[in-house]
Amino acid sequence: MFNFFKKKKRGQGTNALVLSEEGITHACIFRNVGQPPTLQSFHYSAIENKAETSNTLKKFLQKNKCEDFLVVTTLLPTDSTLVMLEKPEVADDELRQAVRWRIKDSLSFDVNNAIVDVFEIPGQKERGRAPLVYVTAAEKELLKQRIQILGEQNLEVESIDIAELVMRNIAALLPEDHQGVALLKLDANNAVMTLTQDSTLYLARNIDVGYSSLATNSSTNSILGEDPNEVDGLSLEQGMSPEQQRSLDAIVLEVQRSLDYYESHFAKPAINSLVIAPLPFEIPGVIKYLASALGLQVRLLNLNAVLDMHAPMSEADQVNCFFAIGAALKESTSDEHASLSQQQGQGEAA
Repeated sequence: MFNFFKKKKRGQGTNALVLSEEGITHACIFRNVGQPPTLQSFHYSAIENKAETSNTLKKFLQKNKCEDFLVVTTLLPTDSTLVMLEKPEVADDELRQAVRWRIKDSLSFDVNNAIVDVFEIPGQKERGRAPLVYVTAAEKELLKQRIQILGEQNLEVESIDIAELVMRNIAALLPEDHQGVALLKLDANNAVMTLTQDSTLYLARNIDVGYSSLATNSSTNSILGEDPNEVDGLSLEQGMSPEQQRSLDAIVLEVQRSLDYYESHFAKPAINSLVIAPLPFEIPGVIKYLASALGLQVRLLNLNAVLDMHAPMSEADQVNCFFAIGAALKESTSDEHASLSQQQGQGEAA
């Protein structure tokens, strides 16, 4: 989304580097025409002390030979805001300024401190509807800090994407995407769902439910290396706590509402598949419950099945590297969902 002036590219493939409070992730994707993308390399390192992020990053880059690269990166779900609204009837070069004031009440920060970008949702003119656009906004200081910490390590940032478009990149690899697919990414305390069809993002929703509220005793103890058979707790298949029931019902409600809106507003065929992004631990019964409640085909995503790679990824690697892989799948800065804002060069990110 947020693209910047770039010099000659260094390194090979598309290198993504993603920073979070928990860790640093790198993924490199090669593309060959007519073949699945190749995950050439991936790395993850936990950040033990946030104050030491720069030093941790330096050691990470040296260890994994990622120094002096041109990189893409992405904001994580809590780092930006995405708002859908009708496209204002203004000239294209005035669009960003026009939508800025329409979203100010949707932001948790001052709109004067926001960097804003816009992408249009296709297929609206054909139906005689007012075109819809998605407006994404992030705090200017956050973007500056992200560029600075990477620049200190001689990494040149080509673009900064957003979580929803990164998820679109992964959804585009799924066989269900041709018909249309819902992709659900659960983090500890929140979730993001995207509805895509033929590589196009039509709908994105935030859900205030995370895997921590779905975890059973057997799930959480298996993470700690304990034998789940010795844990005194029920799986979702055996019985649910009130919190688990509320959380699952919230997911079901949001998925169903989104599917209904997708069909009615965009006049699309019904989506009948929900794919859940890799989870840090198994939650027994959750797939079966969602499939039954929604009447959909529900499955857990295995990135090994949609990417070529030298060695299979573990479940932990898939969880840690999910957004970095999605960012590295970006095909070009000129794709239909990423307008060439060049905002840093124009001074908006200064």
